[in-house]
Amino acid sequence: MLEERRLWVSSCVPDDAPHTRLTLTYPAIHSSRHVVFMLAGAGKREAFARVRAGDPAEPASHITTEGELIWLMDRAAAGQ
Repeated sequence: MLEERRLWVSSCVPDDAPHTRLTLTYPAIHSSRHVVFMLAGAGKREAFARVRAGDPAEPASHITTEGELIWLMDRAAAGQ
């Protein structure tokens, strides 16, 4: 899905999930006016730090938008 550059929606069945999942691809997200990430819990703290540092291994670090990019998180995810 991360390599998809034409379709806006893709499906997959993760190994740890019993059902097919639909996900928006980069083209759909990049064309959005508003992109919102929601993080909760200390377990997201390190991943958020890697995204902020621009780590290319983190899919969220590749998100760009012509519009507004908003991060919503609790104190634990923010490292406070």
